[in-house]
Amino acid sequence: MTRVQNIFPVVPTLMHEDESIDFEATVDLTKHALEKFEGVTVLGTSSENLYFTYGERLRMIAWLADEIDPSRCILGISEPATRNAVDLAKFGKSFGFQRFLVMMPTYFPASRETIVNHYRRVTEEAGAKVFYYHYPSISRIQFDEEMMREIFALPGIIGTKVSGSGVEEHVRIRAAAGGKNEFIMLTGSSFLIPEICAKTRLDGSICNLPLVARIDYGRMLSLAKSGNIAAAQEERNKGIDDYLFVTGAELSRDEVAKTLAGGAMPNVSAPDYFSRLKLLLTTRVGGPKTKCVRHPMREVRVKS
Repeated sequence: MTRVQNIFPVVPTLMHEDESIDFEATVDLTKHALEKFEGVTVLGTSSENLYFTYGERLRMIAWLADEIDPSRCILGISEPATRNAVDLAKFGKSFGFQRFLVMMPTYFPASRETIVNHYRRVTEEAGAKVFYYHYPSISRIQFDEEMMREIFALPGIIGTKVSGSGVEEHVRIRAAAGGKNEFIMLTGSSFLIPEICAKTRLDGSICNLPLVARIDYGRMLSLAKSGNIAAAQEERNKGIDDYLFVTGAELSRDEVAKTLAGGAMPNVSAPDYFSRLKLLLTTRVGGPKTKCVRHPMREVRVKS
């Protein structure tokens, strides 16, 4: 079977009812995703990474590396303290992880110098290959062309993930990368792949929806890259019902399709987003042996 290239679904870390990590179920789900996709993202950054203990993250890294090929994974790192980010990258590298999705320092507003230094230290001290994670609604750092040019110029920065942004933000970030060879731009808005490709070069996506949405992501991305935007949109629209279910959006399919075609994501997200995602995982991925998908800021417990 030909695996889907350049789509890296975010595999949620699964849990038991007592909130302990279900390592076996998480590994099973990761293995299942790797049957369909060439690569996956584990220990996702903004959705869950911050809310696990440091020890849980170390155990998850070691457990995954023992069961799967870590070179096929992108490992999420979200640490306000730069030294912790460096240490996690070093630890991941010692277990064979090669690529890291690194969130910038959050909580207290960080200066441009602090942010650039954060990525410099992770790439240089850990010798890590890093994706810069652009997520303004979480980091509170808006598009800053000069800062991005500094970050993208670092030898260890291999690309970026752009989340919570419309098409025009992707265009600006691609331009900030300039002529850097082999720079990889991935979107966190996988439902906008056709519209982004219509305006700039997009390489793929990091998102959890490819795990469950009834879309042929390989076909959609290929059509969009080749310039057949209408056909790519048609393929994408097959998954709108799944999008509506997971987000809980009270919109019609036509309203969602129109918003997407205009280059923006509908501004909706259900409080029980992860419960809804869990239900689709259970019914479509073969039933993870767990009752929890963790996001401590939202109610996520559901009954199987």
